[in-house]
Amino acid sequence: MKTNTYNNNNVIRKERFEFIFYINNHIICQRYFTINNFNEDSVNSTIELKEMMDNLIGMNSLNGKLGIIPDFLKQKSKEFLWKRYNPYFEPNLNETTTNVITEEPIKNIYHRTINYQLDIRIDEKSLVKGEFNGNLFHPPSEKNQINIKEIAPVIIKEIRDTLSQKNYTIDDELVAIKDEIYAISPR
Repeated sequence: MKTNTYNNNNVIRKERFEFIFYINNHIICQRYFTINNFNEDSVNSTIELKEMMDNLIGMNSLNGKLGIIPDFLKQKSKEFLWKRYNPYFEPNLNETTTNVITEEPIKNIYHRTINYQLDIRIDEKSLVKGEFNGNLFHPPSEKNQINIKEIAPVIIKEIRDTLSQKNYTIDDELVAIKDEIYAISPR
């Protein structure tokens, strides 16, 4: 869906670009934005799009760094765990673990798989979508309280930088395959 924004003259402007961040297919964050100097060839550049997704959601980067979103989630996990760390507390492993606040038994919710997805769209059609396992971050009770608003500008900047480059690496064979796939099942 395109968003309508009003400028000073009350003219409606449609935004072409958006990114959507999901947890297990539930929308957590959605942002519409513009890209100045958008290069139409960028949608056919599989190498640059792959590099952009690695920079955004990469978990196994060659240089040993996490992507922007996993790194943010790692930092939030550290903050969460240090806030609740008590070096003087020795748990009794023979007793049932209970929530300190509500005194209810804690359910084993580690068996669920948490998947984070990032979808980048142009004109309401998915350009590229990526996914990574979120069980490494945050204690499970906090997973539904993820807030990436503070890194949304960084995510948008990475997308803008990639889609507004002047030169791209385009593999004609991959473009032909991609066009054939989209002809069978449109985006």
